[in-house]
Amino acid sequence: MKKIILVFAGVLIAAQSFSQWSLTGNANTTTSNFIGTTDANDFRIRTNNSTRLTINSAGYAGVGATPESTSRLYSYYNVGNTYAQGSVYSASRGRISGTSTRANGYLGAAYFAPLTLDGFPISLNYMGVLGVKEDATGFGAGVVGWNKNAASGGTNYGIYGLANGAIAFGQTTDKNIGVYGRASGNIHNIGIYGSAPGSLDYAGYFTGRGYFSDKVGIGTESPSAMLTLDAPTSTSLMSLRSNGVTKMFVNASGYLGMGTTTQTSVIEVDAPAATSPFKLSIAGTTRLLMSTTGRIGIGTTVPTARLHVKTTTDGSCGYFSNYQSTSASILGVEVQTQNFAGPTFGLSASSIGSGENYAVVGKSIGAGTQNIGVWGEGSIGNTGTAYGVYGKVSGGSTTTPVYAVYGTSSGSANHWAGYFNGTTYAGSLRVGTTGSASGYIASIGGKLICEEVK
Repeated sequence: MKKIILVFAGVLIAAQSFSQWSLTGNANTTTSNFIGTTDANDFRIRTNNSTRLTINSAGYAGVGATPESTSRLYSYYNVGNTYAQGSVYSASRGRISGTSTRANGYLGAAYFAPLTLDGFPISLNYMGVLGVKEDATGFGAGVVGWNKNAASGGTNYGIYGLANGAIAFGQTTDKNIGVYGRASGNIHNIGIYGSAPGSLDYAGYFTGRGYFSDKVGIGTESPSAMLTLDAPTSTSLMSLRSNGVTKMFVNASGYLGMGTTTQTSVIEVDAPAATSPFKLSIAGTTRLLMSTTGRIGIGTTVPTARLHVKTTTDGSCGYFSNYQSTSASILGVEVQTQNFAGPTFGLSASSIGSGENYAVVGKSIGAGTQNIGVWGEGSIGNTGTAYGVYGKVSGGSTTTPVYAVYGTSSGSANHWAGYFNGTTYAGSLRVGTTGSASGYIASIGGKLICEEVK
């Protein structure tokens, strides 16, 4: 009887030893062997009699924390009030180290020693993901987002940053940033880098506003102004559009076109119908304008001629000067008109006012051998009458006479109010009197001396 009892006890002990996992390893395991529970209770792993890992009956795990229903693996790390400089605390950390390169990845990280990392934002103490590429050798990245989906019909992101937190009313300095990159130190350090070799790819794509606090270079790494464009040879520099229509265009030659992309001048404007193509203003007042009909107004916004100059202050509406040292003739103003159906005026002037009015004033000063205030010349070969200077008046009275041509002289006896060197015609001649003797073509108010009268 004793022998039977001893054999049964040995079998029981052997069976119990085979049902437990050995601390030094196990052999002959199968797919049916496992460590865990067969009921709805949580599975826990402890160290120092404190729970370190918990897996609940639904398969959600918590490291140092109770599992959450929204995360397959949930972990957090709570540190005390004293932090060592240069320390990064995280819920999870992965490290790759070698002889020349070293990289660290932190998940759920906290950093409280900003002075030990050059350029690290001082206010950035908590990070969801922190990637650090150490050492200067080798190629590497702190964080890499890799989207390798080639067949999806939707939008896929390698890295997606979202900032939609609320900012208190009136607060203008706080910012929520989706993706932040900073580069400092030696040249060619890049905060954010994007590369798109394909013609339909984008190195950077922004659907909202963009802000740059310093110079921006397009086609150059050394911008000399806030915006510098350096296009390759035979490539246009700039095209500005509105709703798909080009409004301003700078071609490869540097010619600026507004409303056109085929400009052949340095500046070319092609305005829409009923739109002024050009206007210059000073302090809100229009000084120069081209109307929709192609008329240019200086000092007026409603030019009534091809060139209309208007001023309301003392001085000249226009001033022309031509200074040369040459024996050839020089012209101050040259006007040419041509009309085969009606009167043609090379120069038409009118003066309106209640004082002394001068429509055209010719004044010649200088030390030349011949100074002419007004010069008129009728060209030869005409079938009609040609006039060098033509004057016509109407109206007036005996007390307020009007004169077609008026000349006055003062000074020496060699000054002439009128001088005609050639055949002269007068329909009625009056000398020394404004009255006319009835029935006589010539009336002289005074003595007459001559060498011969016929």
